[in-house]
Amino acid sequence: MKRHKDLVSFLKAQGLRMTASKKALIQFFIDRQSHQITAEELSEYMERRIPGLDVSCPRRGDLNQVV
Repeated sequence: MKRHKDLVSFLKAQGLRMTASKKALIQFFIDRQSHQITAEELSEYMERRIPGLDVSCPRRGDLNQVV
């Protein structure tokens, strides 16, 4: 879990706001580094972690920060 905390701290230091969904995404990718994932797997994971989360369309600001 140390890697998760380090990455969250780094992203906060870069000025990104850390939401529950972003933290869950970070953990998802850390846990699955060794294999290819599907969009369905990601969607199911996020729905289990954050019930009611709308995963259909990320906010434009979030996409700009990723790119």
